[in-house]
Amino acid sequence: MATYIAVDGGPGEATARRSWLRMRRTMLMAAVMDPGRHIGGVGMERTATCVCGQLSVGCRGEPARVSLCHCLACQKRTGSTYGIAAFFRREAVESKGRARRYMRSSDSGYEVTFHFCPDCGSTVFWEPHRKVDMIAVAVGAFADPAFPPPSQAVYEEHRHPWIGIIHPSRPASPL
Repeated sequence: MATYIAVDGGPGEATARRSWLRMRRTMLMAAVMDPGRHIGGVGMERTATCVCGQLSVGCRGEPARVSLCHCLACQKRTGSTYGIAAFFRREAVESKGRARRYMRSSDSGYEVTFHFCPDCGSTVFWEPHRKVDMIAVAVGAFADPAFPPPSQAVYEEHRHPWIGIIHPSRPASPL
């Protein structure tokens, strides 16, 4: 399943919407066929893992926020043009496996502690000291195309000009 980035009124918007609706319909049908499976809400449980599977994080419920960050530090951390984090309440998150830590100051001056796999190097989650009651989890670590889209984008002054703009109110369009 392709990941789409919204481009305001860009070509293919209707195709992206149909694709998103098809994917959502498939998930809902799976829930009907397997009533024990939860599709969002309080009973929802998701697991994020590193590439090798040694480090994992279980998250209960829906994320409080999903944020796309264009800051230069996220670009370097991910090796991509942005990072996407899902913020969960600390008590709803449980990690398993060994993790190494890396701490740095954020642009706001608060510390952030990143937890990554010592075997494969994947960053799975981090603790923003500015929000001590929250844990941020790398959305890509869930490997779930149906994961909720970002509701905000930050540090857009560092956005690469060829990356589309996110519009949280509607499904994303392909580039």
